[in-house]
Amino acid sequence: MCSELTTDVLIVGGGPTGLMAANELLRQGIDFQIIEKRTKPSQQSRALAIQPRTLETLDQMGLVDRFIKQGFPSPGAKLHFEGTPLAKIEWSHLQTHFPYLMVLPQSKTETILENHLVEQGGSVKRKWEFSHLSIRDGYVHVTAIDPNQREKTMIARYLLACDGAHSPVRKDLNIPFSGEGENTTFFLGDVQVNGLDSTYINVFLTERGLAAFFPFKEEHYRVITVDFSKQHFPHQDALSLVELQESVDRIIPHQFELTDPQWLTQFGTAHRQVPSYRYGPVFFLGDAAHIHNPAGGQGMNLGIQDAANLTWKLALVLSGKGHPDILDTFHTERHPIAEATLKGTSRALKALTIKPPWTKVRNWLGRSVLTSQTMQDKILNQISNLAVHYRSTPHAEKGLDPLISSSALCAGDRVPDLIFLNNNHSTIRLFELLRKPRFLCLYYMEELNASHLSEVMDTIHTLESHFKDQLSSFIISKGGTRKLFKDLPAMLFDVHGEVPSKLGMKMGHLLVIRPDGYVAFHLSSWKSEPALEKINLWLKEQATV
Repeated sequence: MCSELTTDVLIVGGGPTGLMAANELLRQGIDFQIIEKRTKPSQQSRALAIQPRTLETLDQMGLVDRFIKQGFPSPGAKLHFEGTPLAKIEWSHLQTHFPYLMVLPQSKTETILENHLVEQGGSVKRKWEFSHLSIRDGYVHVTAIDPNQREKTMIARYLLACDGAHSPVRKDLNIPFSGEGENTTFFLGDVQVNGLDSTYINVFLTERGLAAFFPFKEEHYRVITVDFSKQHFPHQDALSLVELQESVDRIIPHQFELTDPQWLTQFGTAHRQVPSYRYGPVFFLGDAAHIHNPAGGQGMNLGIQDAANLTWKLALVLSGKGHPDILDTFHTERHPIAEATLKGTSRALKALTIKPPWTKVRNWLGRSVLTSQTMQDKILNQISNLAVHYRSTPHAEKGLDPLISSSALCAGDRVPDLIFLNNNHSTIRLFELLRKPRFLCLYYMEELNASHLSEVMDTIHTLESHFKDQLSSFIISKGGTRKLFKDLPAMLFDVHGEVPSKLGMKMGHLLVIRPDGYVAFHLSSWKSEPALEKINLWLKEQATV
């Protein structure tokens, strides 16, 4: 006998991507179910790096402090070529409140996300395994096996496939996963390293391979090697400490002793991607949508950002406040980001594993590039995901205002965190305002006066009457007559002068920020007519994009 469960969104897979999606849907007030065949969160570290942009996203959720408390903030990386220090790459130059790489095992990331989900009233259906699905009348009908080995039918408006590189959902739908293997075998171990005491990531490149050391908080290191003498053999998961030690010694002879292994494995890599992230009511996120090698520590971050991008759009549609075609922007925004990551990580792996006689050329070019601060900043902004933007997508281009300076933030750009004083003269950050899952409307004037305030209030009243609880409005000013702002609760003071310099806003501008922290649009006028038109672009007229 097969019983039925109904929900708005069914998430298949309880890894970091699925748990992020569940938390965001819960924050948006959307009914969901999440199923996971494992009995508990991952006990292996797997993904390790949390990039600055992901930390910003977690900050907007109010969760970042939990990750910082349990993680290890690595300030940068040291690269060594043939035993000679080549370059020290510093994250501190990044323009963010989190200018470091947070090293945290995936097991802890999953635990933090699941604990928060439970605290907020959600849960993961563990020991539930996806079997197959069908799509009928616009709904997804999923057959799953529950912990008692009984078949259950789950019916959902939408399904999020967050079920990993070997996605059963993707296979059941016969979705292509295009790409190829990279024919590289990696050895991996979480171990103590005697002879190395560094807060930096250390990468050693020699004619015999590469060895990388990532510091954990608990005095262990993640050690990864690509040993040229161990390539082109069938690899398996099993790896001994002796084999890893021999590999390290071959690459950098007799410098470090490895002890106390917590986890040992070996693996190969490939770069693959689904052609479309949306198939009707089914969406692919994280490793189910894209896989690549571990260069740059991107994988888990891509999945978490996929979830942050999609969930607020689902919430708009399911609440009847957004046009269903807004969901197509998940593919148009996120597919190119992963595609570029696949290409970038493939190029990086080829450069890192180049063999003699070309290693000397690689070392010379690497020294030239990585000792340039300008080039370091460019590379790190890409790796940190701070440079990710959606401005080239059709809907973002349609939202551009030709009167806005090209140096100002425009539709699709990431919004940096800013510090304000509120009307009570208390410090408040922009990311704190984004913790309410809605659009954020910022109106900027250098100094309050009665005439400008009347115009702004007219627009605020117009927008709020049309969109009600879908947006929050704030007037930003350097100052003004106290009698004008004393009764305005939504007042922010730009005491650091960051709004013109970091957002590019000028007198009379209106900036609307999406719930995921990217610009919806930036207007040169705060009058209500153009603002209504642009908000409708996101909420009601996506079919015209």
